[in-house]
Amino acid sequence: MFGITRKTAQPDPAHLALEREVSELRQALAAAEAAHASAVLDAQHAQEESRFFKGLTTHLQTFGQSFHHFQASLAALAQTMKTEKGEAMRTAEVSGQSSVAIERISRSLQ
Repeated sequence: MFGITRKTAQPDPAHLALEREVSELRQALAAAEAAHASAVLDAQHAQEESRFFKGLTTHLQTFGQSFHHFQASLAALAQTMKTEKGEAMRTAEVSGQSSVAIERISRSLQ
């Protein structure tokens, strides 16, 4: 109008560079947020595994202690049976000797 012509606004190169930088920074931020979320999930998974293995270790220790007591009990039982076997053998020997003595007495009474 009135003989004045308006220029079409040309994008300012500095402004375009800033917009590109903002866009790149937004993309970098999105990538960093995604990486952070992934790292948080990995950390949670690692904590769950740690709790699982700690519990497993506790149960294995309890089992080991129980197994140790079981072995000690079996060893004591084996020793008792060995002692009883010896006593049974001595009893059988005395019984055999008594049988022989009774037979001698019996023969001498006839």
